[in-house]
Amino acid sequence: MSLLAQIWLVMVVAVAQTSTALSVLEQSASDELSLSIYNGPAISGVPASISTVPSLSLNLPDGGSDPYTAEITGTLTYTPTEPCFDIDQGCYVFNCSFQGSRFAFLWIDDHLVCQSGAYTPKPNAYDGSPGNPLRVLSRISVAVRMHIYYIPSDSRTNLADSASDGEEKVTVNAAVQWAHGSKAGTAPTSWGPVTGLSPQLSAAEVTRAALQQNLTNGWGCWGNSVLDIVLMPEAATVSVTLCRISNGSCVTTARPSDTDTMRVAEHAYDKSYVRMFLTHENANVSVVFSAGPWNGTADESQRLTMALEPVGDCDGGTAGCKDFGIALSGRYLWERPGHVDATDSALHFSSFGGRSVAVSLTGTNDATVSKSLPSAIQKQPHIALRLGTGVGASSNTDSPTMANISRVLHSAQQRELATYAKFGALAEVKRAAQAAVMWCLLYVPTELGPFAPVSRSWAFLTPDRGNLPDEWIYVIFDWDNIFASYIFGLDNKEWAYSNLIQVIRSRTAQGFVPNFSSAGQKSLDRTEPMIGAKVLFELYQKFHDKWLVDLLLDDLVDWHNWFYENRRLPPLNMICLGSNAIPGNSYWSPDTLPSARLESGLDNSPMWDSPVEFNNETYQMQLYELSFSSFFVAEAENLIALAAAVGRPNTTAHLAQRAKDMKGLIADHMWDAENHVFTNKFPSTSPNGDTFYRRISPTSFYPLLAGAATDEQAALMVEHWLTNKSRFCINPNYRTENDGRCYWGLPSISADDPAFPPLGYWRGFTWGPMAQLTYWSLQKYDHVASVRAGRKALCGQMTDMFLNQWRLHAHICENFNPHRNGTVVDGKVWPDDCTGTKFYHWGALAGLISLVEAGFW
Repeated sequence: MSLLAQIWLVMVVAVAQTSTALSVLEQSASDELSLSIYNGPAISGVPASISTVPSLSLNLPDGGSDPYTAEITGTLTYTPTEPCFDIDQGCYVFNCSFQGSRFAFLWIDDHLVCQSGAYTPKPNAYDGSPGNPLRVLSRISVAVRMHIYYIPSDSRTNLADSASDGEEKVTVNAAVQWAHGSKAGTAPTSWGPVTGLSPQLSAAEVTRAALQQNLTNGWGCWGNSVLDIVLMPEAATVSVTLCRISNGSCVTTARPSDTDTMRVAEHAYDKSYVRMFLTHENANVSVVFSAGPWNGTADESQRLTMALEPVGDCDGGTAGCKDFGIALSGRYLWERPGHVDATDSALHFSSFGGRSVAVSLTGTNDATVSKSLPSAIQKQPHIALRLGTGVGASSNTDSPTMANISRVLHSAQQRELATYAKFGALAEVKRAAQAAVMWCLLYVPTELGPFAPVSRSWAFLTPDRGNLPDEWIYVIFDWDNIFASYIFGLDNKEWAYSNLIQVIRSRTAQGFVPNFSSAGQKSLDRTEPMIGAKVLFELYQKFHDKWLVDLLLDDLVDWHNWFYENRRLPPLNMICLGSNAIPGNSYWSPDTLPSARLESGLDNSPMWDSPVEFNNETYQMQLYELSFSSFFVAEAENLIALAAAVGRPNTTAHLAQRAKDMKGLIADHMWDAENHVFTNKFPSTSPNGDTFYRRISPTSFYPLLAGAATDEQAALMVEHWLTNKSRFCINPNYRTENDGRCYWGLPSISADDPAFPPLGYWRGFTWGPMAQLTYWSLQKYDHVASVRAGRKALCGQMTDMFLNQWRLHAHICENFNPHRNGTVVDGKVWPDDCTGTKFYHWGALAGLISLVEAGFW
């Protein structure tokens, strides 16, 4: 009996047992979904066939020697069911089986509820599992997408061996069932077919799909290592290796934060000019490539021109660069099937169902260099050459010359530099900010579009991936990634949109955007700062695309509702931090004070130090939190404006009173008149009893973002805190007047706090997101002269700090040392470098505020 027949037999048995189990959901005769079959390993281009299927349980074409990809799409409309937890509309658990496919992924409303072949998330910890049922929230009709990759084992080759011509047939099918959820962690005893299906996607989902599919095209650094130059969607990959021939030491992978091996430079939005520097021992190599499309045509998207040239002499010039070699090897990422052949001077890629391309080199293979390569590279099709004065490669001709390659790359460079020139005196800021996000851009099959994680090196949260290689690892962080869309949004809405969609749609089954998300694994206990509506509103104000608002509005409203239901601390019911206890979730000790601190986004800030306490019964930190209460107001106001813009005011009608009430609570209870500043506060029910907790950080300015301050209060905070040289040290004359310890200003805790001298992460370092949020807050009070002056001084100081690191090292700092370069504090000389990860895109916000201030947004 086939697997599919077994599954349907189980379902029939389950129907007979409904007297002691949950009610079985019956299949409707009108249920249908759209099925598109693509010849090849990617969902791209024109499908080979389009049909409809009656269910998410279906048989696909038998697999032979040729790979194919199936995409099943449509809309699921929930029908009211018995309440589940506190959700009136109910919730659902999914159960899936896949046969014959190499990879399979099922998303319900972007929740990755089932997957096969790639990752293994923890049981009961993924959306739609018995321990974490998928809840029906604001949106009743939701998108359904299933991707099934049939890749026969004999075509999964990155080597020169030919694929088999055998025609042995493989059964390929999927079986998906659901059941009403009940008590968390309790597996249903009866399942049924998914019902309420229709083959159409909403207009916004169709637009989204087209955008993200079009973006995932052409050559670029799509994988985890930027030394992998990948042609999408085929995933044909040219990998760069730099070796010293005499000792066999090599560099095979690199990420922008790998400061010992690489330094980034320009990165065009369309990949038409990308430049980096690769270092190894005494060699410094410029790696430049230019990729299409240049004229917007499909054929040009496969063009690649590349030059790898030494910068100066190697080994002090005594032997030139004769002891260094470059290898270009060929393979396919994400197990996309294809055949790679290496001749003496070219790599030939033949993609199943996709484009074929040849990348020719300016020299011929050198056996001595080849023998110095790591064994894994030697086993791949490759061409190895001595570095000498440089190596070139091109897919445009089979006889490339360095002269022609140089002309192409110089022309591409001039076009790219011209895009920065319009920013005038801030051209270098624009160049660096664009590099910050573009060098982080990734693709993985478990995300429906490209996105920009904070850093390629922050990928440690990916669930178990077995033996899958590094191109599968990634992580999305909540506010970190949302800020990336704001940086993109300066002048590229497409990347901004794709990234924002993937972040907001990473939300949990409970409706909040999690602290982290990776391939279905999420922080189910906590979120992070709620800024999604603010960034969406800024993008809408600039580009006026209503479809994006329609796509994300319900998700952002659900996030706001979750805060209202889970993070109001009695008796005032202001917003607090927390960490919920969720069955199956054990990341970073949930339901504890340390995890509640992580929800702040300011992980180890002194603002949460003792005597702050945590209530394990309510999952709440016992402190009225100023920044989150302010975000609660600002997000509500942005959501109301967004809903009005797309003609959906009823979606946010309940938020106006919430915003008004919370703004009043901030104004009435959080102003510390004695110290002229807004301050976090203990609730009257805590042992500290209705008192201020005077650990002051830049979050004290965020009530301005909510409009909760009077003009006088705003001016007092600027005078006594922002521009105070012993506190936040913002000063238009900082170069000559600031103390070296607080030279750059805006430390993450006031410079007069006991935590500041030792420093350490959020205990005094300066952060780009704090600069951005403080800027937005001050911007709301532009009519107050001293606030406006403070804002302008903030822009100048933060941007100088940002450019200092970019010009010294081409680093985009996760956080910055507030000290002047080389300052000695308590006998310690602080380095002239980042104090956190050395390439982390939100550091660019410290420079972006000047571009916004100058009117370029």
